[in-house]
Amino acid sequence: MPAEILKRNTFFATCFYLATLLALWLPQALLTTGAPAWDDAHAVAPSSEWISGLLQPALSTWTAFALTFITALLLSFLNYRHLFYPSDGYLLPLLYILTAAAIPSTQWFSGAHAAATGVIFGLNALFCSYQKTPGLSDLFTAAFCFSLSAICFPPGLLLLMLLPAAAFFLRPAAWRDWVVMLIGAALPFAYFLLFSWLSLHDIAAATENIAALLPDFPVTIPDIDPPVLILWSVLTGIILLALVHGIPKQSGTWTKTIYIRIIFTWMFILLAAGFVLYPAYGYHLMPLCALPVAAIATGYFARPRNKRLQRLCWLLWLAAIVYVQWHILH
Repeated sequence: MPAEILKRNTFFATCFYLATLLALWLPQALLTTGAPAWDDAHAVAPSSEWISGLLQPALSTWTAFALTFITALLLSFLNYRHLFYPSDGYLLPLLYILTAAAIPSTQWFSGAHAAATGVIFGLNALFCSYQKTPGLSDLFTAAFCFSLSAICFPPGLLLLMLLPAAAFFLRPAAWRDWVVMLIGAALPFAYFLLFSWLSLHDIAAATENIAALLPDFPVTIPDIDPPVLILWSVLTGIILLALVHGIPKQSGTWTKTIYIRIIFTWMFILLAAGFVLYPAYGYHLMPLCALPVAAIATGYFARPRNKRLQRLCWLLWLAAIVYVQWHILH
């Protein structure tokens, strides 16, 4: 069985991830005769100016490809350290790849791919803080990584709101925790402000660069294509199903697994709100949204029960992705 090989053979699983990612990239790559312009709203989303200028447009597609693959492998590391899906752990990177690359407009580099790697390092530090006392260095690292992700991709600013929730759920927070998190979150912005001021010699322009990270107001309801709406409906339904079936039956016992699931659930809610608060970024939020989607759904698919329902969810997921790809082709 292919699933058994994926469970036992890490090299085969890695090659399978790469082949799946390439299969999702090929339809758009074959249709694209040239690199998209940076101001194409349907191709490359607006991003922080400094990261938008790092790459030539011709390289943006393959940079996004490489970072998506790297993030999938980093999710395997996160699973090994904290999530503990031993038998079906291969599902976590696979579901991330399917979700992050499902919409072809996410297949150009926009900063979200770089932000996703920073979020994983931040989550690793955040979960490590649960195991240590006082764990202040891990809290600092988590806040620092989340802030770096926001500088790479402005909607990542919403993830800073995870820190108070995590401090509340993961550990008995003291005043030192709040101070350390505040310093860790503010430090990257201070560096970015200082760099902008030194390079532009204009403090007003430097503060405008920071203000550009804030959400757009007034809030507008985004226009969502029907295929993408179907994909989101399927993903949301599977997440709700996973949360309902994932609640442990022990009499009121709260475990680390539950705390981690709560963090990923809050992450999904915050990033879904990003479609409304950051309408200009649209579907480019998918590489970030794919992180909580993959983590929560894998927890459900790794359960030994309800195999028929799990197969149905798998088929719906794959059908929604194929429909999105087919819609773009036509």
